Amino acid sequence: MFQEYRLREQLRLAYRAQNDALAKGRSLEQQIGQLSADLASRNEQLQETKDILKMTEDALENKDSLLKKNAIMLDEYKCEAESIRTQLNDMHELHPEIVKMVEDVKSDSSPKEATEGLLSEIATVRQRFKERSAEFDVIHKRLIGAEKQLASIQDSTSYMLSKKFIDAGTSLSGFLWLPFAIVTLWVRGISRRLIKGRKKTTYTRPLVLRAKEYIIREIKARPFLERPARKVLNRWKAKSGVADQIEDRFPSQTRGASSHSTPTIFGQGKESERLETQTPFASELKVATILDEFSFGSFACEFKAIPVEPTNWRERFESEKPDLFFCESAWSGPDSVRRPWKGQIYASVNFEKENRNTLISILEYCKSNGIPTIFWNKEDPTHFDDKVHDFIKSAQLFDFVFTSAAECVVRYEQEYGCKNVFALPFATQPRMFNPIELMEGRTRDIVFAGSWYAVHKERSLLMEQVLDRFLEDGYSLRIIDRHFGTTDENHVFPERFNPYLLPPVDHKELDNVYKSSVFGLNFNTVTDSTTMFARRVFELMSSNTLVLSNYSSGVDDMFGRNVIFVDRDPSRLKAMSEEEVTAIRERALCDVLENHTYEKRWEFILGSIGFSHRKNDKSTTLISHIRNHDEAKATIDHFSKLVSLYPDTQLLILLSKEIPDSEIAVYYEQYNRYGATVVSESYLIKYHDQKASVVHTASMLYVPDCRFPPLSWLGRARLHLSYSGERYIGFDSEKAKYRVAPLDQTKPLLSSSSGFLPLMSERNEQTWNSVFYV
Repeated sequence: MFQEYRLREQLRLAYRAQNDALAKGRSLEQQIGQLSADLASRNEQLQETKDILKMTEDALENKDSLLKKNAIMLDEYKCEAESIRTQLNDMHELHPEIVKMVEDVKSDSSPKEATEGLLSEIATVRQRFKERSAEFDVIHKRLIGAEKQLASIQDSTSYMLSKKFIDAGTSLSGFLWLPFAIVTLWVRGISRRLIKGRKKTTYTRPLVLRAKEYIIREIKARPFLERPARKVLNRWKAKSGVADQIEDRFPSQTRGASSHSTPTIFGQGKESERLETQTPFASELKVATILDEFSFGSFACEFKAIPVEPTNWRERFESEKPDLFFCESAWSGPDSVRRPWKGQIYASVNFEKENRNTLISILEYCKSNGIPTIFWNKEDPTHFDDKVHDFIKSAQLFDFVFTSAAECVVRYEQEYGCKNVFALPFATQPRMFNPIELMEGRTRDIVFAGSWYAVHKERSLLMEQVLDRFLEDGYSLRIIDRHFGTTDENHVFPERFNPYLLPPVDHKELDNVYKSSVFGLNFNTVTDSTTMFARRVFELMSSNTLVLSNYSSGVDDMFGRNVIFVDRDPSRLKAMSEEEVTAIRERALCDVLENHTYEKRWEFILGSIGFSHRKNDKSTTLISHIRNHDEAKATIDHFSKLVSLYPDTQLLILLSKEIPDSEIAVYYEQYNRYGATVVSESYLIKYHDQKASVVHTASMLYVPDCRFPPLSWLGRARLHLSYSGERYIGFDSEKAKYRVAPLDQTKPLLSSSSGFLPLMSERNEQTWNSVFYV
């Protein structure tokens, strides 16, 4: 009896679970059907709008000829508008716009006025069309998410098990096969868990690294054997050549992937424990470096930099235990005064003896300790065939080679036998070069920070022509001459430009020079490379300065119309309106911050060599400060759209201290689910020590009273977090962009997660008291 009762209870529970699952599935199917119908309807409306806009634009193509045929063309406008109005009867939102267009075309208006009015209205409709397209994208993504959720439920073991129980209760065959079905689903569940566990492994270690890990672990269990074992291992590797045979036979496993194959994960140093720990972020890696001043200032923020010198490299390697060794075609090292690496990185026909002994010793140490070595030759293509400053011979000694000129990759592979070669252009470091405006504002002078090279005849002639043209057009010049006051004829500007010459500034002050004017001038010596051009192009753009440059195929390919090529289109700058200049500056700024920072370059390096890492955390918590249930519901609705565009976003509903304590529990019960967290502002103020644990993402977006910014704003604003420091990034369409202002907590505010604590603090903070708007 007891077993029968137990079986009935199990069947009853199975029926209930099945009914719940079926109800949930039907609900999701209904939602999917409704969303699909809505999406199809909106797509039809979009297509109709596109057809109408195309017809209207075709009618306005020859507006010059329309001005000569006033009466005839005015009638045609009316007919065209009437046709548009007929086709848009079902489009309730856009219909009033088109009606207004018809009414604006009056019989007594001139053709020119009618044309300008219609063009203005078309621009408005086009903007509405773009906004509607963004909304449709959100609906489409929600539809895909719902379909995935339904498929996941139907594929779940619990759903299938419930279905088997129902089959057992409705048919004899189902009852007889129930035990076998249970066993089958049990095995399926175990298999899925095993596969899921394997997927959590970030990479499969090559055979060589696994053998090395085992040996190191066994030796570490017997400390007295470590030193003699290391000596024997190094002597065996040097004499037997077995290690080299393994590398030649399995290059993709021991040295990383070539440029034509899928990269495998490279080992992370000699410590076996590091292979077992959680994969680090790209910024957490320890990197020994030999970089010149500019490159060190650019890359040092993107990882834990360990600059080494000839006198201390071994001590630093032993104490810091770097994950990687990163060396560039350095002329002096980070200290441009002492120049510790002068003449020690490149080979030269002028040197009778080997001048790179220290560099070679470092590479031997890295090889014996499993540290990947990376060389970046930023002097390509200019010095590729230079035998006096021969960086190519040094590049051959490294595991991975990166070149500033993409066209040199094939030459490295074919002429020098390098296996792992990649192109790596310059970039910008927003912590140094950013759009935060100076107090004194910008002038409209043409600013150039660089040098004169008389040895480059074509460049010198072009510079004279361009600078003379600027003076003729009424612009003033400011030339920051790196060789100011020199007597070297190769670096002396023509005498007529002497009134505009200024002494050089420190690299740390160069950003103020770039931001002192709306216009920044650049000259490229190399013009035919697809990736090699001056780094000042990137730095000017991230300083929100319009780039004026001589033509370069690389600049054109990468930035196109966002750069003014003054040698090919000398009249374009003077003809541009202030609005056009501002729009180009903003486009270029967003482009370079999103795609061309040294953070992106560092992640590209790690991905190219197959080094295990995680991309730096960009997640955001939406903190919505609400006062009532309507605002809570509006928050959840907005968050559902936001998370479809930014899946790494979380939601924190912050209950205003105006809400009575007696009602707090209701908010917790109603909204503290579905991935949202609810917390009381009064609680945070009272128990301030626990505030830090509320936000678990890299950044936070604080929105008071449901004053949400546009959905696209978060993606654009997050680009500026890298340099914002202890300032908030605000949204206010009426405020001047990139100007630091006192903090206004009534506006939406974006910052790193550490900016949440000061917002909740009632005391006057020394920091986190300012904001700039983007």
